[in-house]
Amino acid sequence: MKKLPSHLKKIVRVLLLLSLVCSLTGLTSACSKKAETTYERAKRTNRIVWGVRPDTRLFGLTNVKTGKIEGFVFGPFHKGAMKMAGMHDESEHTYLAHAFDLKTPFCEVNMMDDLMTVRTTSHIPISEVSATINETTLREAIELGEITGESLGHKPRIAVAALNPHCGEFGLCGREEVDIIQPTIEKVVKETGWNVTGPYSADTLFISALKGDFDVVVTMYHDQGQIALKLVGFQRCITVAGGQPYPIATCAHGTAFDKVGKASVTTDSF
Repeated sequence: MKKLPSHLKKIVRVLLLLSLVCSLTGLTSACSKKAETTYERAKRTNRIVWGVRPDTRLFGLTNVKTGKIEGFVFGPFHKGAMKMAGMHDESEHTYLAHAFDLKTPFCEVNMMDDLMTVRTTSHIPISEVSATINETTLREAIELGEITGESLGHKPRIAVAALNPHCGEFGLCGREEVDIIQPTIEKVVKETGWNVTGPYSADTLFISALKGDFDVVVTMYHDQGQIALKLVGFQRCITVAGGQPYPIATCAHGTAFDKVGKASVTTDSF
């Protein structure tokens, strides 16, 4: 490694880490005739955490913190299985934030080509979404969209989606737009000067966004943005660990337990 040029060293490090993470997260098990799912491993032994051995699950975190690598990618995790295996955080992204001792906004950022989405709420039941939307959570989502957009070298055009049908119809179909979303957008624009507009009815917003009218869409809940992006570009979607201090990413699709052992998975997104 010492004789290699610096840029080749970085490439080799990333490839080595990618190979290890793939094996740890079960992507390579797709070629196994008797592949064991994360559920089965979690039930079988308490020595398994997140479907990987305790002595290797922090490999990426340890090496990125010490500067041995600059970032890492990982395969899809099943959050229900992770909780069965002993994880108490909402998701792996929350776990990362705690590991890095983050005090600033973070969340999954989903990207397809030049369009990204950030979420006001994420991995919670749909019945809890409305109660979780407030000025603080919405501001954090907008801020994350702005910061991530700026990291790509431009001032992003941010569109905020409504929660209710027809943008709430002035309160007839729900008051979140009137009481929370619109006032928060106005306050953020006044205080920061960021290019933030909305709320826009979610059933038409992505028509404009996919035409290139916006760089970032702030959604109110998980599937509001995921359905739109995956419908038009499932194999091109990726997930970036937004707000984390290091470049960390994964594929945007899930674990696909139904494909385990069939050697039929594609690696396009990864």
